[in-house]
This record gives sequence, C-alpha cells and structure tokens, in this order.
Amino acid sequence: MLDSGILQVIIGLIFVYSLLSILATQINTVLTYLMNARAKHLKEGIEDLLTDPVVLAKFLAHPLVRLVKVQVLPEQTMSAQTAQAVTTSQETRVNWIEPEIFSQTLMDILSTYANNQLYAPLTNTAERVLAGTELVQVRESIRRLQSSGIGVTELRNMINQIADASARQDMLTALEKVESLRQEMQGNNESSKLIPLLEGLRHVADPNLRKALEILLASARTIEEAQSKIEFWFDTRMEHLSDFYKRKMTYLSLIIGLVLALLLNVDSLFLARTLWEDPATRAAISVAAQTAVLSGQLEQQIEQSQTAAQNANPEATPEPGAAPATSGEGIPGLDTSAAAVRESLDQFLSLNLPIGWEFTPIDGGCFEPDSPTLQCASRRNLWLFVPGNNPDWFGFILLKLVGWVITMIAVAQGAPFWFDLLNRLVRGKS
Repeated sequence: MLDSGILQVIIGLIFVYSLLSILATQINTVLTYLMNARAKHLKEGIEDLLTDPVVLAKFLAHPLVRLVKVQVLPEQTMSAQTAQAVTTSQETRVNWIEPEIFSQTLMDILSTYANNQLYAPLTNTAERVLAGTELVQVRESIRRLQSSGIGVTELRNMINQIADASARQDMLTALEKVESLRQEMQGNNESSKLIPLLEGLRHVADPNLRKALEILLASARTIEEAQSKIEFWFDTRMEHLSDFYKRKMTYLSLIIGLVLALLLNVDSLFLARTLWEDPATRAAISVAAQTAVLSGQLEQQIEQSQTAAQNANPEATPEPGAAPATSGEGIPGLDTSAAAVRESLDQFLSLNLPIGWEFTPIDGGCFEPDSPTLQCASRRNLWLFVPGNNPDWFGFILLKLVGWVITMIAVAQGAPFWFDLLNRLVRGKS
C-alpha cells in the first residue's frame, strides 16, 4: 500500500511539514529566550491587574517576586516618579508567579500601608517635641519597632529617660496609643487579623484597584479566606493572560512558517508536483519518513522541541513545588535551543528536496516556442519571475504565493498534529 504514488506524495508532504513544524517550534523558543517574551508578558498582565502605580512598583520589586532587577522593600516610601522608574526598569527572567506568592506579596504590601499609618503619630510626635541626640535615638528605635515588631520595652525605657517632662509625657501618650492599636490588630480573633489588610486598602490611591480589592475582601471573615479570594482573582486573570499569550504564539508561528517558506522556498504546490513527477525523489522521501517514524526518531525530536518550548513558555500558574526561572548570567537554555535549530535545519536540507532558490539566466528567454520547457517551468529560478524573461511570470508569482501560504498554514498546525497523521499512515492505523 505504501508503494502507491499518491500515498508516497502525501507521506512526503506530511514529513516535510513535520520537520518544518519542529524547526518553527525551535525558532519560536529561541526568539522567546532572546526577547524574554514570557517575563514581559507576565509583567504586562500584572500591570493590568495592579493599576495603582506605587502598589505595582512595590509588587514588581518585592523580594518574593523580583519581576524587575530593582529591589524595593514594602515599607519604603515611594513617590510617583520613583514608582514609574521601578516599573519601567529591566525585567528579570522570572516568567511566572504562583497564586500563593501573589496573594502573600499583595497582602504584605497592604499590611505595610497600615503599619506605616500605625506608627505615623508616634514618629510625628517625636519630630515635634524632640531634637538632637534624643530624636536620633528615638527615631531609630521606632524604625526597628516598625520593621521587626519588637523593641517596645526598649523604646519605653528610652522615652522615660527624656529630660523634658512635657516631651516625655507626649511621647508616652503616643506610645500608649500605638500599643493599644497593635493589640487590637494582633488579637487572637480572626477578624482582628484582617484589620491591617482592610486598613491598608484605605491608603491605595487608585480607586479602581481599591474598589476591586474591597469587593473581593468584603465577605472574607478570616485571613485565610482573604488570601483564597485574592488567589482566585489572580488565577482567573492569569488564565485569560495565558490564553492571550497562546494566541500571540500562534501568530508568531504563522510568521515563522511564512519566513521559512520564503527563505527556503518551500512551495507546497511545486513540492507536491515535483514529488508526483519524480518517482525517485518521492520514494526516497517516503522511505526517510517511514524510517523516522518507525525508529522513534521523529517522535523524540518532537518531544524535545515541545519540552524546550514549555521551559521557555511555562504556564502562568504551574504545579506547586516547581522552581521558577530567575535572572542570572547568560540566558539559560538559549545555547541548547540554538543548537537544536541548526541540527534540524541540517537534517531538513539533507533530504535534497526540490526547495531553495537559484538564479540561472536562460539564453533566449522563455518567449520563443522552442524555449527549454523544463528550465522555463522551474519555480525555483528567480530569473523567471522577471516580466521581461518569462511570459508566465505573473502566474509564477501567484502560484508561488499560494504555495507559500499553504506551507505557512501547515507549519502553524504544529509537529504533533502532523506526526499523528504520519504515524497513522505509516503504521496502517485507522
């Protein structure tokens, strides 16, 4: 059955599409590494999600996330200009975030807003009533208390040593208010644990983000419920982001398929006609296809290309426990992917297919009745596409465009699709 001419042509074409699809996937992977596409796309998605400039900048630069190379602690104050500079700074190679990390980071930023507000009266009082060494010492002690949550006794002892009685009393009164609020915010009941989070929402400048988070947290009764709702919000938006990214990759595959068709001159119409008219070439390609399938070589190539593509383009919310890709020296995976492209291209060219370009002038042109038929029919010869050299130059261009488009669409279907068809034909499956 595999000796049938038409079947050999079909097998040959499918084999060519499989190899080109593998090559396109590998090129896609190389471009993804070079452009850091996944990390940039994730950052754009986070920017759409967190519309407050300061919250966004603190999130991108948070030690738990590190989507940009600048690092900013949540408690640091930040102007709009600084936030813009952080947001537009260079991306790292972190290309996904777990929902739990997203919720913990966002809750940490919101709680820090509340924390800053909590200690603001104490800091303002110190700046108003103290000066010199006393102010420096008290200011540093407040900073340690704010960042670590410990050191209340040390701060109280320091205040008790202030020489001015009026200043000392003002500081003790402010400290008592801070301690009272801290006890309320750190109470054992579940609702008290939500106070820092809800208080932090009041200080989010962007009304859209503040409203979205208020709706999410309105029905939360525990901190675990609040975290779960934020994670669900992130998961939902990341699903949409992943779908959009996959569509972008499909368009990129179409472009890569067209570029390959143009550069290698893989014209499906001309290739099919040549295979049909040249039994030797047709049989050789058919045998090569059967060997690649039966030996498992083609399947292995497809699996390797797909694995490399997944490493370069992981899902936005991967399985828990996997380690994210981070920034580092060089671009991990790029050299391997580039080498795979060279190997696949060499393998494809070694088939000696009727592809590629040539520029061969034909003496006398192709307008005369006795002009060489075979030479004037070759759609690999660029010389024949010049109007003054060939009476059928327009038909050549039209058929060439159709052949390229067919190749482009075929490549975009992906290697697994073509391998499944080829495997069924070679192994005789229904």
